[in-house]
Amino acid sequence: MTQTPDLRAGDQDRDRTISRLREAFAEGRLTQEEFDGRMGQAAVAKTMGDLATLTADLPASSTATPAPVT
Repeated sequence: MTQTPDLRAGDQDRDRTISRLREAFAEGRLTQEEFDGRMGQAAVAKTMGDLATLTADLPASSTATPAPVT
């Protein structure tokens, strides 16, 4: 199912985004200031689009299986 940016976000959606932000911070991809700001925005996000903008500049989760290098 394709999600539209205007689709309302739920608690689980916000929790997934917050988990990804924590992971990115631990990887050194976000400064403390960026992390704090994005966490605050994620906690009050109303739509999926609001959440998507918070992780748009981050690579996919590192916990995913990496693609083989050829």
